[in-house]
Amino acid sequence: MKHLLRILCIGFGFILPAAMPCHAQEEIIIEMHGTPDNLPDGISVWEKNCSQLTRLLRGKTREYALYRITSVSSYDDILRTPSGKKYALVRYGSEDGDFRKLLFHAKDPQHFIACASNATEVIAMQKKYDLQVGLHLKTFLKTYGETATLSNLVDEKNGKIYPAYRVVFSSPFAKVPDVRYFLFDDEMLVRTFASEDAFFEFMNKLSKQNKEISLAREQQQKEKLAQEEKKRQERLKKQNRPVRKALVSGGTVEDRMYMPRAVNATPLPPLTPGKTPAGTPEIRTQF
Repeated sequence: MKHLLRILCIGFGFILPAAMPCHAQEEIIIEMHGTPDNLPDGISVWEKNCSQLTRLLRGKTREYALYRITSVSSYDDILRTPSGKKYALVRYGSEDGDFRKLLFHAKDPQHFIACASNATEVIAMQKKYDLQVGLHLKTFLKTYGETATLSNLVDEKNGKIYPAYRVVFSSPFAKVPDVRYFLFDDEMLVRTFASEDAFFEFMNKLSKQNKEISLAREQQQKEKLAQEEKKRQERLKKQNRPVRKALVSGGTVEDRMYMPRAVNATPLPPLTPGKTPAGTPEIRTQF
């Protein structure tokens, strides 16, 4: 056997010492450690509802989630609550159509918080986090159009009419029904009132503001009409001003041609007969 190996090695151009046998190359084994990822390689938000997306993204960061999601986002921004707390919102789809809204903490590492895909989920998200994440009127009416009560609020200052919808949220676990009002401007939700008292307070303030603006406009209109009447009276006074006519009854033909036919209403001083120059035409005044 050794003789055969020596022949093979020499045949391939290798000279091996007699004492060194040929050994087979050892197999190299690389071990991989770490926990397997529980997210699939690619996530399409349109193939999952919010419950499924929440299970997949719970505990994940915004960067990691967006890397795994294959859908293209249409909106990505940092939102702030009235108290100053910040959140990161990512929207897929359009406001007035199908959408998925993913909410993350704005502070690193920006962990996933919640998901919304309809009006009910958006309202719940806004109530829990005191955050306006955007709700289109079309989306709202798709869910609450048959049960909501509409009130139109007039804003004289901005020249707008705001549709406000009253919705009663009933629950078997709540002793008192939850009544809320939703105010829209340019077909987007701009304000939510958590009680009827809060809504009526806003409505009374708006009504008072409208009344003050109406009174100010009426006063301006009265002053404008008074100024126009004053100008009209001045024009009439000028038109009715008396005009005194002077007729020429003497003098030459040239005097009659070029003597003025009308003078203003200021009386002319009478001529003294003894001092009247010769050839002065006689002036007769008629009224």
